[in-house]
Formats: sequence, C-alpha cells, structure tokens
Amino acid sequence: MVPAEKELNKLGRSATTEKLTTVDNTDILIVTWYDNRVVNLASTYAGSTPALEVLRFNKKEKAYQNVACPKAMMTYNRHMGSVDLLDALLGYYRIQIRSKKFYHRIFFHTIDMVTVNA
Repeated sequence: MVPAEKELNKLGRSATTEKLTTVDNTDILIVTWYDNRVVNLASTYAGSTPALEVLRFNKKEKAYQNVACPKAMMTYNRHMGSVDLLDALLGYYRIQIRSKKFYHRIFFHTIDMVTVNA
C-alpha cells in the first residue's frame, strides 16, 4: 500500500518508498517520492536506486538545496519532453478530416504520427 502524504511529510523532502509486485512474471515497482507533493510512479524499468541529486528551492531557507531523486523519476522527466513535443506538433499538423468511425480515427492518427516523425 502506498503511504499517505502526511507520513512522507514527516520524513521530510526527498522521502522515498518503493513497493514491488509481480504480475504475469513481470516485476512492477511502485515508487513514491515526496518533493513538493507526493509523486507516484509505476515502472518496469527503473526503481528508486540509485538516487540522483536534483536542485530544488527551499522556501524556508530561501536558498537552493540538493534533494535526492529516484532514478525512475529522472528517467521519466528526461523522456517526457519528447512526448510533449510530439503532442504539440500533432496539434499543429493534424489532418482536418473528422469521422465517427473509430478505425478511421486510428488511421488518420497514424498518418499524422508518420507525417510528424518524418
């Protein structure tokens, strides 16, 4: 079970917990990290170790400090920018044909993705 925000708040910033479960012979790690808020992430690729350092602003001390960040969060943040860029470009270059049939929508979306990635 994932810990509550109050429990992680008591442990302080950069508190991390990790739970492991197996589904169909695949290990799934659920990483909970307390930054400004609780962040939950499920991953089959990376866990909380090794923890990497990130720079965060501390409002109480009014200075920047290094905070431990799980590897799964760093990997997610590194690759999420590419997804955001793809979504933005799909919005710019979307085919203007609309259809109520789902297979037409899938086909048009595939054409959009091929066009943007070309």
